[in-house]
Amino acid sequence: MLFLVEAASRLEQRTLADWIERSRPADFDPARVEVLRIPSTRRRRRARLDSQLEPALAEGDDPLLAPLRVAWLPARRDGGRAVRVLDLLLLGDPRDPGALRQAWVRWRHPDRCSVVAGEPARLAELRERWRRRGATDHSLTAGLADFVARQAALALERAERRLRGTRYKVPRLVPESILARPAFRGGVVRLARELGRKPEEVTRTAARYLREIAAAHSPRVIDLVCWLWRALYKRGYGSRLRYDREQLEGIAALSQRHPVAFLPSHKSNLDHPVLQSALHQNGLPPTHTAGGINMNFFPLGPLFRRAGVFFIRRSFKDNEVYKFVLRHYVDYLIEKRFSLEWFLEGGRSRSGKLLPPRYGMFSYVVDAYRRGRSDDIFLIPVSIAYDQIADVGDYTAEARGASKKRESFGWFLGLVRRLRQRYGSIHIRFGEPLSLSATLGPPDPGAEPAADEPALAVQKTAFEVAVRINRATPITPTSLLTLALLGTGDRAQSVDEIVLALGNLVAYVTRRKLPTTEELDLERPEGVQRILDALVSTGVVSCFDEGPEPVYAIGSDQ
Repeated sequence: MLFLVEAASRLEQRTLADWIERSRPADFDPARVEVLRIPSTRRRRRARLDSQLEPALAEGDDPLLAPLRVAWLPARRDGGRAVRVLDLLLLGDPRDPGALRQAWVRWRHPDRCSVVAGEPARLAELRERWRRRGATDHSLTAGLADFVARQAALALERAERRLRGTRYKVPRLVPESILARPAFRGGVVRLARELGRKPEEVTRTAARYLREIAAAHSPRVIDLVCWLWRALYKRGYGSRLRYDREQLEGIAALSQRHPVAFLPSHKSNLDHPVLQSALHQNGLPPTHTAGGINMNFFPLGPLFRRAGVFFIRRSFKDNEVYKFVLRHYVDYLIEKRFSLEWFLEGGRSRSGKLLPPRYGMFSYVVDAYRRGRSDDIFLIPVSIAYDQIADVGDYTAEARGASKKRESFGWFLGLVRRLRQRYGSIHIRFGEPLSLSATLGPPDPGAEPAADEPALAVQKTAFEVAVRINRATPITPTSLLTLALLGTGDRAQSVDEIVLALGNLVAYVTRRKLPTTEELDLERPEGVQRILDALVSTGVVSCFDEGPEPVYAIGSDQ
């Protein structure tokens, strides 16, 4: 029996040795047990692959390989094991402590030190899997040791996820896994032949693009970034996001069986932060979010990448190597059932209406399904609605001819400053999930459809997602009131006149039973006055109160 252990310190080595001794059956010969070190995917774990692993795999027998590691758990608070932001900032990640902190935790809180055992496997089984993935000679062991160590690390990640929960379901060793795939290596060779370039050169370029694209998750950074997102939206919208927890629980159950892709509407720079916060608050893992390379600015870009964002160039139409790498990266995420997220509209809507769908990322996901990377993919339409949008000032300036502000740390600070005012609430609604299997039929990797069929199917499917986003989008009282004000042109109105103008709109919403964020209180002057006061405080509506009664109008600069 071979125990493949990850150990970052002597304390961890002793802990694992004690566990092996306690767990060994009484009649099992100790001479038949061997303990070998393997490197880990975690930050502090820098141990190299044990030089004895390769000879041990070449001995000709069929040992059972069992991976082990020590998991360090956060302190128990309020009935659960929660990581506090203060701990992350001052003491480091309690899930990955240094040697001194390990000794202190083991002495004072032994319940926070747990041995994790990954699923064991026979060497013959691993050798066969390795052979199928590209090796051709059964007696060849070069490269097998690395494969075994990588499989052991992945088995430990799965076992530790069961201990910690699905919130930290994140991929490990992604570039290494993709680069080692026979389909990727064979594709590189074919692409090099088509481009008239050397395979080694194309391989180096592809590896560089993969590192540029791929997200690199860190549980510590996920917690920090979600704390940052929450602090950000709380400044302008309060601490509570409004959504249906039962809807989210249903999507969580669906994601356990199939890959899901969240497709939110895009009205504000806060869309991604609030969706990620809702997922994190409910114990769901972060999505793999496609972001423009323009968002990869220092110092926030590296944080975004470690919290699940993968960056894509704005234009790569003529870069065949880049398209090849992106396709394989999406394939990998779909195969491993990791959740995706991107904005179907591409950019933010300046009017509140959905923009026409953009088909780039959408096509990659549909293509992955068609080629059988998963038996089904569920698209989740998401509507994110705001009582007021903090970005309106930027939209007004751009409508008057100003250029769009380039994303940078200074731009981010400007966003934070704008959120000093209160803009009401944020409402998240999830539309009916759309199954690609039900929409496009079963995957058929061998099919050769007509040249225009995939494009037409993609367009129809994307349009259906947009329709479902619209169906889920709730009407806010603020939107009805501002619509009534816009309908009167430049003429200011009193509260009573606004109530009268709202009559038909409210009746229409009620008759059609359209979704609203709350019960509409727009038939009484008091309900209208409350919303007007909020709009005046943010400058969207101007109030003239020097006449017989106050009158209101959309601000001249809005």
